[in-house]
Amino acid sequence: MEVLKLENVSKHFKTKIEDIKVLDNINLVVNKGDLISIQGKSGSGKTTLLNILGLLDTNFQGKIMLEGNKIESIGFVFQFHHLLPEFTAIENVALPLLRIDKNKKEVFKKAEKLLELVGLEDRKNFYPNELSGGQKQRVAIARAMINDPKVILADEPTGNLDEENSKIINDLFLKINKEENKAIIIVTHSIELANIAKRKYILKNASLHEI
Repeated sequence: MEVLKLENVSKHFKTKIEDIKVLDNINLVVNKGDLISIQGKSGSGKTTLLNILGLLDTNFQGKIMLEGNKIESIGFVFQFHHLLPEFTAIENVALPLLRIDKNKKEVFKKAEKLLELVGLEDRKNFYPNELSGGQKQRVAIARAMINDPKVILADEPTGNLDEENSKIINDLFLKINKEENKAIIIVTHSIELANIAKRKYILKNASLHEI
Protein backbone atom coordinates (compact mmCIF):
# COMPACT_ATOMS: atom_id res chain seq x y z
CA MET A 1 0.00 0.00 0.00
CA GLU A 2 1.38 3.39 -1.05
CA VAL A 3 1.92 5.82 1.84
CA LEU A 4 4.12 8.51 0.28
CA LYS A 5 4.90 9.55 -3.27
CA LEU A 6 7.11 12.15 -4.94
CA GLU A 7 6.46 13.11 -8.56
CA ASN A 8 8.99 15.14 -10.55
CA VAL A 9 10.24 17.03 -7.50
CA SER A 10 12.85 19.67 -8.24
CA LYS A 11 14.55 22.22 -5.99
CA HIS A 12 16.76 25.14 -6.99
CA PHE A 13 18.70 27.72 -4.99
CA LYS A 14 19.34 31.00 -6.75
CA THR A 15 22.36 33.12 -5.89
CA LYS A 16 23.52 36.35 -7.48
CA ILE A 17 25.93 34.37 -9.59
CA GLU A 18 24.14 31.14 -10.49
CA ASP A 19 21.09 28.93 -10.23
CA ILE A 20 22.07 25.84 -8.21
CA LYS A 21 20.07 22.72 -8.99
CA VAL A 22 19.82 20.63 -5.80
CA LEU A 23 17.10 18.17 -6.84
CA ASP A 24 16.08 17.46 -10.43
CA ASN A 25 12.86 15.57 -11.22
CA ILE A 26 12.98 13.20 -8.26
CA ASN A 27 10.43 10.38 -8.31
CA LEU A 28 9.94 8.04 -5.37
CA VAL A 29 7.14 5.75 -4.23
CA VAL A 30 7.16 4.60 -0.61
CA ASN A 31 4.96 1.66 0.36
CA LYS A 32 3.91 0.46 3.77
CA GLY A 33 6.71 -1.61 5.30
CA ASP A 34 9.44 -0.20 3.03
CA LEU A 35 12.92 0.25 4.50
CA ILE A 36 14.80 2.72 2.31
CA SER A 37 18.28 4.22 2.63
CA ILE A 38 19.54 7.30 0.80
CA GLN A 39 23.26 7.96 0.55
CA GLY A 40 25.25 10.75 -1.04
CA LYS A 41 28.12 13.12 -0.47
CA SER A 42 27.82 16.08 1.89
CA GLY A 43 25.98 18.85 0.10
CA SER A 44 24.32 16.49 -2.36
CA GLY A 45 20.82 17.45 -1.18
CA LYS A 46 19.95 14.51 1.07
CA THR A 47 18.63 16.61 3.94
CA THR A 48 16.78 18.87 1.51
CA LEU A 49 15.07 15.82 0.06
CA LEU A 50 14.21 14.54 3.53
CA ASN A 51 12.72 17.92 4.48
CA ILE A 52 10.51 17.80 1.39
CA LEU A 53 9.46 14.23 2.18
CA GLY A 54 8.58 15.38 5.70
CA LEU A 55 6.62 18.44 4.52
CA LEU A 56 9.07 20.72 6.32
CA ASP A 57 10.04 22.33 3.00
CA THR A 58 7.19 23.27 0.66
CA ASN A 59 9.19 25.55 -1.63
CA PHE A 60 9.81 23.15 -4.51
CA GLN A 61 8.48 22.16 -7.91
CA GLY A 62 6.55 18.93 -8.39
CA LYS A 63 4.10 16.98 -6.27
CA ILE A 64 4.15 15.14 -2.97
CA MET A 65 1.31 12.87 -1.93
CA LEU A 66 0.96 11.58 1.63
CA GLU A 67 -1.66 9.12 2.80
CA GLY A 68 -4.07 11.04 4.99
CA ASN A 69 -2.28 14.28 4.03
CA LYS A 70 -1.43 15.01 7.69
CA ILE A 71 1.94 16.00 9.13
CA GLU A 72 1.15 13.67 12.07
CA SER A 73 1.55 10.80 9.57
CA ILE A 74 5.31 11.40 9.63
CA GLY A 75 7.76 10.73 12.45
CA PHE A 76 11.19 12.37 12.55
CA VAL A 77 14.52 11.18 13.94
CA PHE A 78 17.39 13.64 13.63
CA GLN A 79 21.15 13.32 14.07
CA PHE A 80 20.82 15.28 17.31
CA HIS A 81 18.09 13.86 19.53
CA HIS A 82 16.53 17.25 20.41
CA LEU A 83 15.15 15.97 23.71
CA LEU A 84 13.90 18.65 26.09
CA PRO A 85 16.27 18.61 29.09
CA GLU A 86 13.63 19.59 31.66
CA PHE A 87 11.45 16.56 30.88
CA THR A 88 11.96 12.86 31.62
CA ALA A 89 12.29 10.24 28.92
CA ILE A 90 8.62 9.26 29.09
CA GLU A 91 7.53 12.92 29.09
CA ASN A 92 9.67 13.61 26.00
CA VAL A 93 8.05 10.66 24.21
CA ALA A 94 4.53 11.69 25.23
CA LEU A 95 4.78 15.41 24.44
CA PRO A 96 3.87 15.38 20.70
CA LEU A 97 0.67 13.41 21.36
CA LEU A 98 -0.32 15.45 24.41
CA ARG A 99 -0.84 18.40 22.07
CA ILE A 100 -3.72 16.63 20.32
CA ASP A 101 -4.93 14.00 22.80
CA LYS A 102 -6.30 15.14 26.14
CA ASN A 103 -6.37 11.63 27.66
CA LYS A 104 -3.11 12.01 29.55
CA LYS A 105 -3.28 8.57 31.15
CA GLU A 106 -3.61 6.78 27.80
CA VAL A 107 -0.88 8.90 26.20
CA PHE A 108 1.61 8.00 28.94
CA LYS A 109 0.58 4.34 28.70
CA LYS A 110 1.40 4.42 24.99
CA ALA A 111 4.67 6.25 25.66
CA GLU A 112 5.66 3.58 28.17
CA LYS A 113 4.99 0.82 25.63
CA LEU A 114 7.18 2.61 23.09
CA LEU A 115 10.00 2.92 25.61
CA GLU A 116 9.63 -0.81 26.18
CA LEU A 117 9.87 -1.35 22.42
CA VAL A 118 13.20 0.51 22.31
CA GLY A 119 14.47 -1.25 25.43
CA LEU A 120 14.33 1.69 27.83
CA GLU A 121 11.34 0.99 30.05
CA ASP A 122 13.69 1.03 33.06
CA ARG A 123 14.87 4.55 32.12
CA LYS A 124 11.44 6.15 31.70
CA ASN A 125 11.89 8.56 34.62
CA PHE A 126 15.46 9.51 33.75
CA TYR A 127 16.25 12.98 32.41
CA PRO A 128 18.28 13.37 29.19
CA ASN A 129 21.45 14.30 31.10
CA GLU A 130 21.18 10.94 32.88
CA LEU A 131 21.12 8.99 29.60
CA SER A 132 23.90 7.95 27.23
CA GLY A 133 24.01 9.21 23.65
CA GLY A 134 22.60 5.95 22.33
CA GLN A 135 19.82 5.93 24.92
CA LYS A 136 18.84 9.50 24.03
CA GLN A 137 18.55 8.51 20.38
CA ARG A 138 16.36 5.55 21.29
CA VAL A 139 14.09 7.89 23.24
CA ALA A 140 13.96 10.10 20.15
CA ILE A 141 12.93 7.10 18.04
CA ALA A 142 10.17 6.25 20.51
CA ARG A 143 9.02 9.88 20.36
CA ALA A 144 8.91 9.71 16.55
CA MET A 145 6.44 6.82 16.83
CA ILE A 146 4.02 8.31 19.38
CA ASN A 147 1.58 9.59 16.72
CA ASP A 148 1.57 6.18 15.01
CA PRO A 149 3.07 7.64 11.81
CA LYS A 150 2.83 6.03 8.39
CA VAL A 151 6.45 6.94 7.65
CA ILE A 152 9.52 7.49 9.84
CA LEU A 153 12.22 9.76 8.41
CA ALA A 154 15.70 9.53 9.92
CA ASP A 155 18.48 12.01 9.13
CA GLU A 156 21.93 10.61 10.02
CA PRO A 157 20.51 8.89 13.14
CA THR A 158 23.83 7.25 14.03
CA GLY A 159 26.03 10.20 13.03
CA ASN A 160 27.04 11.01 16.61
CA LEU A 161 27.20 7.47 17.99
CA ASP A 162 30.00 4.99 18.48
CA GLU A 163 30.05 1.60 16.76
CA GLU A 164 28.28 -0.26 19.58
CA ASN A 165 25.41 2.21 19.88
CA SER A 166 25.13 2.50 16.10
CA LYS A 167 24.59 -1.27 15.94
CA ILE A 168 21.81 -0.99 18.54
CA ILE A 169 20.08 1.72 16.47
CA ASN A 170 20.49 -0.30 13.26
CA ASP A 171 18.87 -3.32 14.91
CA LEU A 172 16.11 -1.15 16.34
CA PHE A 173 15.15 0.21 12.92
CA LEU A 174 15.03 -3.36 11.60
CA LYS A 175 12.83 -4.38 14.53
CA ILE A 176 10.42 -1.46 14.04
CA ASN A 177 10.23 -2.13 10.32
CA LYS A 178 9.56 -5.83 10.80
CA GLU A 179 7.33 -5.85 13.90
CA GLU A 180 5.47 -2.55 13.41
CA ASN A 181 5.47 -2.66 9.58
CA LYS A 182 6.48 1.00 9.45
CA ALA A 183 7.90 2.56 6.31
CA ILE A 184 11.32 3.99 7.19
CA ILE A 185 13.51 6.28 5.11
CA ILE A 186 17.06 6.77 6.37
CA VAL A 187 19.54 9.34 5.10
CA THR A 188 22.99 8.22 6.16
CA HIS A 189 26.72 8.25 5.49
CA SER A 190 27.01 4.91 7.29
CA ILE A 191 27.48 1.95 4.96
CA GLU A 192 26.38 -0.41 7.75
CA LEU A 193 23.12 1.45 8.31
CA ALA A 194 22.47 1.87 4.58
CA ASN A 195 22.92 -1.86 4.04
CA ILE A 196 20.03 -2.81 6.35
CA ALA A 197 17.63 -1.26 3.81
CA LYS A 198 15.56 -3.31 1.39
CA ARG A 199 15.82 -0.49 -1.15
CA LYS A 200 19.02 1.54 -1.42
CA TYR A 201 19.45 4.85 -3.27
CA ILE A 202 22.22 7.33 -3.92
CA LEU A 203 21.63 11.03 -4.51
CA LYS A 204 24.14 12.25 -7.07
CA ASN A 205 24.16 15.23 -9.42
CA ALA A 206 20.68 16.22 -8.19
CA SER A 207 19.24 12.85 -9.28
CA LEU A 208 18.14 9.85 -7.22
CA HIS A 209 19.46 6.48 -8.39
CA GLU A 210 18.54 3.05 -7.04
CA ILE A 211 21.60 0.91 -6.32
